[in-house]
Amino acid sequence: MTPPEIDKLDAALRQSVHRGRWAAVGVLALIVAAAITVFSWIIVQQRNQLEASCQYYRDLATVQLPAKPAPTRLTVDFQVHAREAYIGEGCGRLPAPYPVLRREAARYHIRIPG
Repeated sequence: MTPPEIDKLDAALRQSVHRGRWAAVGVLALIVAAAITVFSWIIVQQRNQLEASCQYYRDLATVQLPAKPAPTRLTVDFQVHAREAYIGEGCGRLPAPYPVLRREAARYHIRIPG
């Protein structure tokens, strides 16, 4: 037969271990909730940045180039790359390129995407 002091000590030890486990579960739950909150905020920020980027490239890609004076290779290349970036970021479809852009891109041997 064990002395009663050891039984009390054993019960107290089990109770403190049980409390410690629940404390660890609580801390883990708080960490997971904080991680979910932070990652959700990051996703929202990235979505906003992508929407802003899409709008920026859409504005650049749909500017109508003037026929006179003829646009430079740099201007045509800039607009074509804006179209590539818009399509590459998965922003959607762009309207067909204007005739001036098609003509000048062919003149400079630049392929227009989409």
